[in-house]
Amino acid sequence: MFLPYTRAASVGSFKIPVASAATDVTPNAVNWGNISYDGTTWTYTTQQITGINTPIILQISFSATYSFLRYKVNSTNTVPTGSTQPGSAGYISITQGGTFSVSNNQWVAFGTNDAISKSQSATVSVINLSDANTVLDTFTTSTQAAAP
Repeated sequence: MFLPYTRAASVGSFKIPVASAATDVTPNAVNWGNISYDGTTWTYTTQQITGINTPIILQISFSATYSFLRYKVNSTNTVPTGSTQPGSAGYISITQGGTFSVSNNQWVAFGTNDAISKSQSATVSVINLSDANTVLDTFTTSTQAAAP
């Protein structure tokens, strides 16, 4: 009898079928909070990715034109204070359709840069490309123009 997802292990001259764990690319539920920049203070949101046994690819989609989202994948749950701009805290800019990889037990944090001269807002969808384009969560982001 052969089990699904089997591989053969050799013992001497004998090959013994050994069951392998199925790949799990569906993380436990996540719920990122809304993020913003109000002209003076940044808010951040972070969630831990758990329940997977292989790295997954996440993609970002916006409901409207938005060019200020930043993300960071961490091994710990740390976010900067509200007076720290995401760019100076090592967050990476990501645009419509941008992707990144995350492994089990890593934290994914989001923040928004200041808008320099114009305000923008959008709904952000975080899509798991590794699991048939399943939407993991949506949250809103808004950015006010920086004070002159």
